[in-house]
Amino acid sequence: MKFNFIISKWANFYFFASNLTEWHFSCRKDYNLTRIKETGPPTEKELVSLNEFKKILLKYKFDLAKIFYIHNEKEIWQKLEKIVKKSEFEKIESVFKILKPRFELIWKKSEKQLNKRVILFKSLLNKTEYQNLLNNLCLFFDNKKSIEEIGIIALISPLSGEAITAAGGANIDNKHITLEIPDLKINNWELEYSFGIIAHEIAHLLFKRLNNIKIINKIIFDLKIPKKMPKNLIPQYSTAEFITELIIELLVPFGYLSQKYFKNKPTNIVFSKSNLKNIGENYKTFKNNKTASSIKLRKLIVWQLYPLISFYIESNKKIDKNIIKEFTKFTSKIIWK
Repeated sequence: MKFNFIISKWANFYFFASNLTEWHFSCRKDYNLTRIKETGPPTEKELVSLNEFKKILLKYKFDLAKIFYIHNEKEIWQKLEKIVKKSEFEKIESVFKILKPRFELIWKKSEKQLNKRVILFKSLLNKTEYQNLLNNLCLFFDNKKSIEEIGIIALISPLSGEAITAAGGANIDNKHITLEIPDLKINNWELEYSFGIIAHEIAHLLFKRLNNIKIINKIIFDLKIPKKMPKNLIPQYSTAEFITELIIELLVPFGYLSQKYFKNKPTNIVFSKSNLKNIGENYKTFKNNKTASSIKLRKLIVWQLYPLISFYIESNKKIDKNIIKEFTKFTSKIIWK
């Protein structure tokens, strides 16, 4: 498996602008707070334009990201003209024109930093233990369906400090992922966990290639499980989305493959005694019908399913309908029983 890091000004500009709209639950609100602190509060003109952009993003979802992330400036506008209405095209042009001075301040300061951070991750990907983890990942998801080359869209994260890690996404296509790279602590668990984020997003690509989402939806239907998670869980997921994330988190960045290959073990960090207490309290809150974290709930299930996933990995078994069904049935008991 080869990796091609892509550093694009327009990809970063799009990420900055779309994130400001907070159109999707995955948008990083902490990034926006940091950027506003750096560049000043948004003007009324910016807010109006961002609101119009948000409406367009809600309509086209990740289709716009696919264009901005993997094409050059000329191609971006040519392709946009083909998929959006003329009025929408003009609004998209407008929001980038309005936000340009603010973004230029950020890019001027961040471009060199991003290049340095990418060099760091390139060296990480060559480490033997991480190569072994990725090979194990491909084996679990059927190495016949592995991907020869993956494009990693490098995005600048404005965060830094203790417990800050990279973040990512796999919403572009079947051979690209995004990686949001902060100012990482190099000699601590944060860097290793951030490699786990790359592996996590690669796992999403491998998972999609096997068309497992159809299997999950069929199992949900057969078991008569609700299609949506309970409303008191935030952020909201469909049941299929929740199960998908669960399966991949059982592997990386804090699942069994991380436990197997990382120097900094998830059982000492994510599942430390204090964190497990917090995860348990979140579950009690959920069962009392109060607003609770769906992410912490998923961590609870990951922790309890460690024995099953470790058996599959150590037996060199591949993902199949049976294990997906077991994960889904267990999740159903935790949430709906």
